[in-house]
Amino acid sequence: GLAVAGDSAGGNLAAVLAHLARDRGGPELALQLLYYPSLYGAREVPSRRIHAEGYMLTARLMEWYAEQYVRTPEDLYHPLMAPVFAESLAGLAPAVIVPAEFDPLHDEATGYAQAMRAAGGQAELRCYPGTIHGYLNMYSVMPAGRAAIRFGGRRLHAALAG
Repeated sequence: GLAVAGDSAGGNLAAVLAHLARDRGGPELALQLLYYPSLYGAREVPSRRIHAEGYMLTARLMEWYAEQYVRTPEDLYHPLMAPVFAESLAGLAPAVIVPAEFDPLHDEATGYAQAMRAAGGQAELRCYPGTIHGYLNMYSVMPAGRAAIRFGGRRLHAALAG
């Protein structure tokens, strides 16, 4: 079996790879594991405003990242940048999506899971209380980081073993 996984921008890349695998007829993916992914490009969601400052990933920093990542503002609406804008979310590999609680990207993760389910797909959502963007990197001092890594590992193992 094969799976894709990533956190933050890596979560975006993993989700895009799941779309490409579906659209190009393979390889078949057992799972996409997305930790606090960026999935919406230019679409506004409440968490971008609510958590715009003070939680490591700021609105200003997100704007800077977007400027480095795209050639034109229209690219922010392209499915290869923002998978939520794909024609369909049906037929994607099952997803395990793990947002951070206090993160501008929180609502992107939860909204994407809901959209996948609405399209008939499987999307498991697990949010660890008190977490901020990038918390996996803080696993040595943040128990939620260790728990999220173990959780993802269990889901990957189950998907690849089955």
